[in-house]
Amino acid sequence: VDTQPMSAADSVRAVTDVCGTEAAAVWAQAAAVYRPSVSRLLAACARANAAALCGDTVPEAFLAALRQESCAALTEGAQRVAARFGFDDIVLAPDAERRLREVCAFAKARPTVWDGWGFAKRSGAGRGITALFYGASGTGKTMAASVVATELGLELYRVDLSQLISKYVGETQKNIGRVFDAAERADCVLLFDEADALFARRSDAADAQDRYSNAEIAYLLQRTEQYDGIILLATNLLQNFDEAFCRRIGFMIHFTAPDEARRLRLWRLAVPDAAPAAKLDFGLLAAQLELSGAGIRSAALGAAYLAASEGGKIDMERVVRAARREYEKEGRAFPPRLDAMYPPERSNT
Repeated sequence: VDTQPMSAADSVRAVTDVCGTEAAAVWAQAAAVYRPSVSRLLAACARANAAALCGDTVPEAFLAALRQESCAALTEGAQRVAARFGFDDIVLAPDAERRLREVCAFAKARPTVWDGWGFAKRSGAGRGITALFYGASGTGKTMAASVVATELGLELYRVDLSQLISKYVGETQKNIGRVFDAAERADCVLLFDEADALFARRSDAADAQDRYSNAEIAYLLQRTEQYDGIILLATNLLQNFDEAFCRRIGFMIHFTAPDEARRLRLWRLAVPDAAPAAKLDFGLLAAQLELSGAGIRSAALGAAYLAASEGGKIDMERVVRAARREYEKEGRAFPPRLDAMYPPERSNT
């Protein structure tokens, strides 16, 4: 018997009967981005009821159980990204933040547009959301993917490219299909990090290897276009992307290096309130150190390790020592003003 999936209203009534009104109220909000089968929804209710007997709150237990049930199928070819950031944790240019919020808003509005307003009958393409994050390394692309997952209440899974790309003919397509088939049964945000390695520009078919490579990219484009979930791609090399795929992307968000005002916010976020910090001149650090968001977080963490290992506090001298290492890794000259204020020979004594 070909059964139709439950409507949102029916699923809310089912959760109410099995798990109570508290879980149903949470599910009424989450149903916009989750697409579980009846069995997975009931299994999540059973898990939530069991957790409630152990003292957990029903709404939180229900959402946690729903995430576990939804992602059970995605066990190969992708790894769960545990870090969970929100919009309060990320510092972006105004245009990039606006577009990132649009990605989340569009994802939540899909049931209204496709089912409620009838667009599903007018379009043969998948109802998924695809966004490409591009920009220099360390500017927040992967962190932004975590923000999207947190905002939607979904798990974030990073696709393991090493398990997709194979030297054997036809194996790459099989691996791609396996990941997408599993992702279709899971409610998650799918992240392709360093995506230019997979979505590369197609070349002229000069030999058999080129033809196989082009066929792999064409298959990947087809599966991406038909996918009903949320796909995020991150790359440092936009110029390597296939033009046909760029035309299919719903959102292209440019992540730029932070200016002084954004660096100031990043420095203030980088040092937790609980850390034993001396009085830090964040304004001086933001003005003198032209670091990316990742560089600032790394410098703050390095200063914390120095303070902990030396039995002191996170002070300006230790922050500058850690920031000097970031500049050395990038092969850049350290700002002379900070060199004069905190000479390296004094830092090493």
